[in-house]
Amino acid sequence: MVGELLDKNIVPILIGGSHDLTYGQYQGYRSRDHLVNLVNVDERIDLGEVDEKQEMDASNFLLSILVEQPNFLFNYSQIGYQTYFVEPKAIETLDQLSFDCYRLGEVRHNIEDIEPIVRDADLLSVDMSAIRCSDMPGIYYPSPHGFFGEEACQIAWYAGLSDKLSSFGCYEGNPYYDQRGVSAQLMAHMIWYFVHGFYNRKQDQPLDDDQNYLKFFVDLDGLDHQLIFYKSKKSGRWWMVLPDSSEVKRRKYTPPKLIPCSYKDYEAACREEFPDRWLRAYHKLV
Repeated sequence: MVGELLDKNIVPILIGGSHDLTYGQYQGYRSRDHLVNLVNVDERIDLGEVDEKQEMDASNFLLSILVEQPNFLFNYSQIGYQTYFVEPKAIETLDQLSFDCYRLGEVRHNIEDIEPIVRDADLLSVDMSAIRCSDMPGIYYPSPHGFFGEEACQIAWYAGLSDKLSSFGCYEGNPYYDQRGVSAQLMAHMIWYFVHGFYNRKQDQPLDDDQNYLKFFVDLDGLDHQLIFYKSKKSGRWWMVLPDSSEVKRRKYTPPKLIPCSYKDYEAACREEFPDRWLRAYHKLV
């Protein structure tokens, strides 16, 4: 169903159900002609084992996405994981795949830093368990720690603003534990912010019209070409250009030509430092 809605340029919003429904949301992109990016807001990294005895569920669906062939996932970003819920091996696995993991404390320190990450997503999945139980009591596995409701709404707003993002899912809400309707209200608020962002999209993806952008060139030691940045005159948002990937064999799926970034990434490049997200994307192209 997600795929059919995408074919009609409809942005689906999926509400409720267990978090493994993200797998179905992701499958809706199989018929796309490009590689996709998945951003997942979750307190845990759902890489549990899947075998003949253990069917896919909310604890292991991510593994099914990562090992599936043919694979059309270009990047996966985990936002808000809590270290005491996550095995170090899971973080190592994602790091070896050049995927992104951001701890809860790291994100909350400056939540604006995740805007380029969410802007780069094709689909966003939110496990409502990533929100502290004082703000989201209607879940099966409540936790005293997590995002505040305001922060969850800000993430949803970033998703709505993204010209690229085309589906949004809020999962694990359980009305049985939502005795006063607080959780339902929070999910409604998140959807409101997503829709508000959607109707304020800037339509300023670069490479369509260079006249609407400032273009910056940075020379870096060890790189045989200049690192190119775009800054939108309309929104002030930044992008980095990826190296030519015409020789990359991806079957029918096309890799991206550029990735969103922030002014901090440009400053890092000016200090002769390779931006981390550019390096991770580059490793997946070579």
